[in-house]
Amino acid sequence: MENKIISALHYTFENIKGLNEEAHILKEKSKYGRTYTLFHLCFEECGRFHLLHDYLMDFFRKEIKPTDLNYGQLRKLGYENHRLKLTQSIEGMRKTAMFFLMLSRNQNGLANDGKGFDQELDEISKQLDEITLSEEELDKLKNVGLYVTFYDNEFHLPDKTITVKQWIDIQKLANLGTALIEMMMEFYDSKGGFSGFKVEMRKIMDKK
Repeated sequence: MENKIISALHYTFENIKGLNEEAHILKEKSKYGRTYTLFHLCFEECGRFHLLHDYLMDFFRKEIKPTDLNYGQLRKLGYENHRLKLTQSIEGMRKTAMFFLMLSRNQNGLANDGKGFDQELDEISKQLDEITLSEEELDKLKNVGLYVTFYDNEFHLPDKTITVKQWIDIQKLANLGTALIEMMMEFYDSKGGFSGFKVEMRKIMDKK
């Protein structure tokens, strides 16, 4: 099952990139309603990636037994829950941004604490807060981007329903989510993949 989860992470990453690319193609055609939904699905898939990633890392840290590494456990964690995937994506971006901030500062000989670190971390949090809608609103707008809706006693086309701000916000979330996961995959590739990172992590754990 470990190898299946690693494969799932690679498949999910490919799907994230594909959804993002297709959203940008529709964007060029001014199909804003459908573009919104594809960006949303891209962002949602980012949440699924983070859920899989956290599950695998818990296994690598021996916090999950091999017998508990199965699809049933993933379902219990919310693998098929659309609302939860949005939460996972937002929280995953925060954790990933913090990790790469620390990695970057470490590579440049800067401490991962103190005023400078706190200021950079606050700036990342503010950027995410500015573009983060509620999970309920995001989940609702996903369908609004595809279907004719009825409100204010009128029917409305998707392209006439999604606001400019909502469209810009979901694009930012999808693009940022995709970029951060791409950085994660590059990091793991530098470690010999997820399996190579597992060996490195276990060695460190065994020394403690």
